[in-house]
Amino acid sequence: MAISQSTRNFLTYLFGTVIVLFGTILLGALATGWQYDFATGELRETGLIIMNSEPTGASISLNDSFIKDQTPYRAINMLPGDYTVKFEKAGLRPWLKKTTVEAERVSFADYAWLLPEQIPSRLRYPDNKIVAAAQSRDRKRFAFVELLTKTNAAGEPSSTIPAILYASDLTREPQILYAPTPTDENTTQVTSFDTPTLNADASWLLVRQTTSDNAVTWLVMPTNPNDVSTRLINLNQLLSSNPSWVGWSDTESNELFLNINGALKRFTLNDKRLGSPIADGVQAAKWDNNRLMTIEVLADGLRWLRIRTKDQLAEPETIHQVPTSTTYAMEFFTLLGNDYAAVLPDSSKQLIVTRNIFENPNARITSVSGKNISKFTVNASGRYIVMNEQDRLFTIDLERNKRYRYGTSLAGLSAWEWMNDQHLAVITKNQLRLIDYDGQNNELISSIMNTQTPILFWENKSLLGFVQPGGNEAARPRLTHFFLTPDKILE
Repeated sequence: MAISQSTRNFLTYLFGTVIVLFGTILLGALATGWQYDFATGELRETGLIIMNSEPTGASISLNDSFIKDQTPYRAINMLPGDYTVKFEKAGLRPWLKKTTVEAERVSFADYAWLLPEQIPSRLRYPDNKIVAAAQSRDRKRFAFVELLTKTNAAGEPSSTIPAILYASDLTREPQILYAPTPTDENTTQVTSFDTPTLNADASWLLVRQTTSDNAVTWLVMPTNPNDVSTRLINLNQLLSSNPSWVGWSDTESNELFLNINGALKRFTLNDKRLGSPIADGVQAAKWDNNRLMTIEVLADGLRWLRIRTKDQLAEPETIHQVPTSTTYAMEFFTLLGNDYAAVLPDSSKQLIVTRNIFENPNARITSVSGKNISKFTVNASGRYIVMNEQDRLFTIDLERNKRYRYGTSLAGLSAWEWMNDQHLAVITKNQLRLIDYDGQNNELISSIMNTQTPILFWENKSLLGFVQPGGNEAARPRLTHFFLTPDKILE
């Protein structure tokens, strides 16, 4: 039967309408995170990869296929699956990351740091025999321990005495804060200063002094050289016995906390007053993120983690029991409205993490992570817990509830510090390295570091460490400044 012209026009209109409607739906789906998968013949939800690098302008490859754009870049409508992202730029080391794209989720490869192939460096204070150092919380001020050379009557070098130096920044020469008065060889000599620590605003310095008869003394001094002679405090002269632990308050710049025979007490510098015990049976203590963390033996004879706020030192939160151990590492941190406490007893070598300490204690959860953990650290945002698990880097991403084990070696780990929220500076087996939080990128900075000294930081993404000249253990370590952004070398 013949189709009339009106019927033909109607069918044409209907068919065209269906095509337009389907095309609109398809384009809308593609524009809002869907993509047609030719392998399966299905329309699938997609994800996004945000990419960036330091410096920008790096070429990008995805799964070994170069794309025309450079960093920064947003790879949209990516099908779910595993991808390898690689950034490259002339004169710089490549950066590689394995990432997983999930439907309707954003993946990030925006923290890439392309280090120079040859990292420039320079000595700091080469004429000073610096053997130890500490840095303020804002990473702008420094305290140093220097060995001063003594001469005999003939003007020849005869011995050395330690001295405390302070630098308000690295562009200025350090000033002597304190040096013991030289004495004759028949009297007790000061042989070393160690564990220098600056308070919250870097107005005071705490240091431990050891003399030739192995006596240990804790000294507290202002960082203004003009005030040291009148305000220097010898804590041991004011205490009944030597403290097993001394630490600065996180919240008050003129307060120290001391563990004296298991009694935790507060010492105020302004009036040189030692307060009554805050807690007894204290096995370990630490101020962290404005919280006082302690391991205490309570009436049941067991050890418990307790945490106090600065305004309620007499009202601790008792969190959970901990195993008996000679040492405990502890950290308090926050993430996305939740507060956390992490404790690592050396005896169990398992990390105990508790969520909801003060924010929502009725929903408090405690978990145990890892095995044979010897050390852990948490980044500033509280997102990443990085652990040394059997000499391998193990990371927990609390925000995404993921775990990363890429086999990065931490054998011989002696120091690590967060350079920023995604990168760790570490010293392993005399090597100074920069490692991504998950261990996927592990770059050598120097291979002749002193393992008994700290890692320090300065402006323009630079860091400092003590280099052992020629790898000779007998040689004096040299404070060396490494510039990871070569176009920003500082004087």
